[in-house]
Amino acid sequence: MLTFVIVAGMGWTGFVAWRIANFGAEALEREPEPAAAIVVLGAGVDGDQPSPIFEARLRHGVDLYRRGLAPWLILTGGFGSEKRAAEAEVGRAYALAAGVPESAILIETVSRTTFQNFQETDRLLDEHGLGRKLIVVSDPYHLRRSAMMASRLNLEVQSSATPSTQFRSWQTRLPFLLRETYFLHHFVVFRQ
Repeated sequence: MLTFVIVAGMGWTGFVAWRIANFGAEALEREPEPAAAIVVLGAGVDGDQPSPIFEARLRHGVDLYRRGLAPWLILTGGFGSEKRAAEAEVGRAYALAAGVPESAILIETVSRTTFQNFQETDRLLDEHGLGRKLIVVSDPYHLRRSAMMASRLNLEVQSSATPSTQFRSWQTRLPFLLRETYFLHHFVVFRQ
């Protein structure tokens, strides 16, 4: 019986991981439709510079904005345990330097988790009277869980994966995929 439970658990984990990876691969191929805003999910900063993962997300979000897919760029992410600047503030500086007008940028500096990113985005949408159709930018493996979280808040999202990623080899991709598999289950069970 124990062997069956272990094999079934491994099979289920593999299936969920495959679904997460497949969702991200499809998001890489799909061209988003115009939306009310582009939401770039935070991903850490190094001092006052975006981490390489966050920079890839910002670059993609700015590209989507330049292509005219939304009039607003929403940057998310608060202060981590040892951060001098909030992720969203660093993201705003990056977007401004890339030519996005300040009048088109909204930020939230409160969130510390992906679900909080969406809660704060929801608040910004209400505060500014924006529609609920969004393009969400993140890494391919992060998008499945992100879409589930946004859906819980009745946000209509299109997932847009960063075309470049720090997770290139299986040595870096597998731990990230397993982490996302764990956190997806955590969200399903605890709803946060």
